[in-house]
This record gives sequence, structure tokens and C-alpha cells, in this order.
Amino acid sequence: MFRNFLCKQGEIDLILLDPRNGQTSLVFVEVRYRHNQHYGGGLESITYAKQNKLRHSAEVFLLQQGSPDVPCRFDVISVSGPLNKTKIEWIENAF
Repeated sequence: MFRNFLCKQGEIDLILLDPRNGQTSLVFVEVRYRHNQHYGGGLESITYAKQNKLRHSAEVFLLQQGSPDVPCRFDVISVSGPLNKTKIEWIENAF
């Protein structure tokens, strides 16, 4: 749907529609890449401050789109490891 949505409050990597479970949800996705786990994985790198920036950015997006009346959630895609051996995890409702 949207990729790299930018506003004053921050950036949202992906904004998708999830039609599963009989009701379409709007999904705000943060993608994190970590070459190694020395400082934690992708999910651990989403601090409380980053979560707030994502929430505020999502609010701006919803206001610009006319506040669609659909459920929303925040997912994280964590990509880790060297590029030739990456591990991908998709965490739904991460926060």
C-alpha cells in the first residue's frame, strides 16, 4: 500500500492491509536489520521513544487518509545475520 511514509513525526517503513480473519486491518510495519546480535535483535531495538514516534506518525497518516475506520496494529520485521544467511522474523502486534 505505502512504503517509507514520511512526516515531521518520523517514518513508517511499510503500511499494509491485512485481510485475514474476516476483517481488514491496517498494519504499520517497522523493519529492522541487525548484522549481529551484540546489542540485541531487531525487536529489542524498538525503544519506547521509537514506539511513540511510530504511533504519532501513524496518527498523521490516518488524519491524512481521512481516518479509515479499520483496526490498526504495529508489526516489526526483524532481519538478522550476514546478507548471505539472513534470518527473518515477522512479529505481529509487536507493541
